[in-house]
Formats: sequence, C-alpha cells, structure tokens
Amino acid sequence: MLAQKRAQARRQHAGSNRPPEMIRFRARPPAAVRNRLKASGWWYDPVAAVWHLPDEPEAWPATERLLDKLDAAYDIERLVDPLG
Repeated sequence: MLAQKRAQARRQHAGSNRPPEMIRFRARPPAAVRNRLKASGWWYDPVAAVWHLPDEPEAWPATERLLDKLDAAYDIERLVDPLG
C-alpha cells in the first residue's frame, strides 16, 4: 500500500509549482525561439497571440528554466488563464 501511495504522490503535482499557463512576447521572437518553444510542448494561439503551457507536469522544470532564459533575452509577459 505504501508503494501505491508513493506512486500516487509522484503522479500528483502541486499546482503551486506550475509555470505560467500562457506567455506573450512584447515583440515577435526569432524562429529559433519559436521552434524551441514548440519542441518543448508549447503551442501558439494566433488569435490571442499567446503561447500556451504544455500539459505534461514532467516538462515544467525544463519549462521554468527555458522561461528564465527567454525572460532575460526577450521581454515576456507571464499570463494566467482567466477561465482556469
């Protein structure tokens, strides 16, 4: 039973550890940056002009590191989904 509880705890990720649900660039980033976001699981919404977070919690630590690098190089706006 202890092994099952540990497995459940590993599958459940705290919402407080979640990166921002969306980001917006002040200016359009270069294609290399856009391709890197796509490779990381982000998807772009052209209507709202925002990038949406990947759904896999396993990708969140790498996502935060990527966002820190992007924030230093480009001015990004971290957004929260008003409906979520």
